[in-house]
Amino acid sequence: MPSIAKSSSWFVRVDGKKEFLIDKLKELSNAIDTVKLLSLFHVGQKDENPHCHFVIVTNVVIQQQSFAIRIKKLFDIQKKSEFAIKVWDGSDAACSYMFHESEEVILVNKGYTDESIDKFRELNKKVQEVIAVNKQRGGRAVTRLIDEFRDNGDTPTRREIWDRMINMIRDGEMYEPGDFKIKAYIEEVYLKTRSKDQWKAYVSERWLRLFPYD
Repeated sequence: MPSIAKSSSWFVRVDGKKEFLIDKLKELSNAIDTVKLLSLFHVGQKDENPHCHFVIVTNVVIQQQSFAIRIKKLFDIQKKSEFAIKVWDGSDAACSYMFHESEEVILVNKGYTDESIDKFRELNKKVQEVIAVNKQRGGRAVTRLIDEFRDNGDTPTRREIWDRMINMIRDGEMYEPGDFKIKAYIEEVYLKTRSKDQWKAYVSERWLRLFPYD
């Protein structure tokens, strides 16, 4: 269903190679209605996903569907997965997010001062420090639970691990990692608390879950 949201500020992701993106972003930044635009190039964690993010402010308010059509045409987008558009509230969070990769590559900057860029870098640095601490806390919580169950001679079910872990999150002993990560944490505790007698059955059961038709 087409979005009826309207705005003059947008946060956008577009997939593509660096040279192509630079050309198109320069064209967009030179458009008569573009007031500000900042874009950085990213390659993803495994260097397999070249794309850019950019924030843009225009001097007109338009509907999201109309802006999406404009972006699709400019960047010759063929698949829905090749881009994403969100209304941007103008906060610094989106700008600082664009500086999250270790190798910083600014593709286009229109309207942002050096002081603003430095502020975005500093904000991202603080965010990355929090993320690093949270990852460390998550790892410590997993190790703690493994040691706890082993010391008690327990081989807990996944539900028992879940109950213990969710209470740790509630009590502030562990950060909230989200559904995907907590499932991985639970599986790691479960795997590492299997007895010798259970290990062979676990290996076979997991293989069948991962490769049921092999």
